[in-house]
Amino acid sequence: FSLTVSSGGDSPLWDKDPNVYVAIFIPCAVALVGSFGLSLFAPCLASPEAVAVTVETCYQNTGLALAIALSSFDGEDRTEASAVPLIYGVFQVILLPTFLLFSWKAGLTYAPRNESFAKVILLDWQPRNTCPKVLALPDSLEEGSTAATAESPSQNIAREGSRRSSASSSSSNNTKNNKITTDPHNEGSAAPPAKSQEWKSEASSRSR
Repeated sequence: FSLTVSSGGDSPLWDKDPNVYVAIFIPCAVALVGSFGLSLFAPCLASPEAVAVTVETCYQNTGLALAIALSSFDGEDRTEASAVPLIYGVFQVILLPTFLLFSWKAGLTYAPRNESFAKVILLDWQPRNTCPKVLALPDSLEEGSTAATAESPSQNIAREGSRRSSASSSSSNNTKNNKITTDPHNEGSAAPPAKSQEWKSEASSRSR
């Protein structure tokens, strides 16, 4: 579609001024070389990650650029503007596969350099189990964290409620036992105080 629109004016796509091709090629080449150089020497990125960053930086959404050009310009300007994303797309289709082929043969990707090209394209070479190992905690902290995470919040609440209810019931039982032992008129007391027993013995001796 962009080829049809850009070739509809007086200057077709293949008959542009050479400066137009150079001006469109420079951003694509600078993005590829600059992003690869910076990401390759970054201490936090491995070589395959640097290759991925380079591809993401250099590759652009030419369809979106074409839609913006068609909606922003009219007439002859529309034809000239729509040629820019198409020419850039041609350059990135040439540069990126060449760069990826070079990276593969240089050993900068996860795919083995001695493997056949068909297997490299068809198979998945992404590494597995790439999550970093967690540092081991001390035994005391590990036991505490395991005990804390073993129960859900609802179980913790229920356990706390049962502990409080048992504590309140035991305190009420202790209060009742204290009342029974200190009240001399309580008939159900199993062990009356010593003073009440002496009073009863004196009363019985006087009656005699």
